Amino acid sequence: GLMARGAHVVMACRNMASCEMTRTELSAESGPGSCSCAKLDLEDFESVRACASSQRAALRSAGKRLSVLVNNAGVMGVQDDLGGGDRHLRANHFGPFLFTRLLLPAMGPGSRVVTVSSRAHFRGALSFDADTGDVNRHPRWWFPKYARSKLANVAFTR
Repeated sequence: GLMARGAHVVMACRNMASCEMTRTELSAESGPGSCSCAKLDLEDFESVRACASSQRAALRSAGKRLSVLVNNAGVMGVQDDLGGGDRHLRANHFGPFLFTRLLLPAMGPGSRVVTVSSRAHFRGALSFDADTGDVNRHPRWWFPKYARSKLANVAFTR
């Protein structure tokens, strides 16, 4: 992986306890790279802005550029928020989109953005008027919302 190639990997996670456990496991593996954790909740745009700002500042103070950004977070099968907002779209697309846009100034020539999606995007529709399911009608009510968020990832990445 990236650490085996000598990279410093920052895992930006919502659950810091899980992140620290994973960081400890990865650090114990052989390799010249290193790993750290950063707090990031992709459903909370203030968290996204704060994390991006701290990462840009850390890179700037180290005199480095961001080489690779891997957007690999996602939720599936979650209820809408209390206001009826689509948490799938917010966590799977809007949060990573904002994070990426805020980190672009820290990237340089040859930098890469990798956005992990899903074959579910083939079943998605970007129409916000499309029937995205109803929790009271179908046990897989969430799938059209998940598929739409994954299609948005693909459209953004291209």
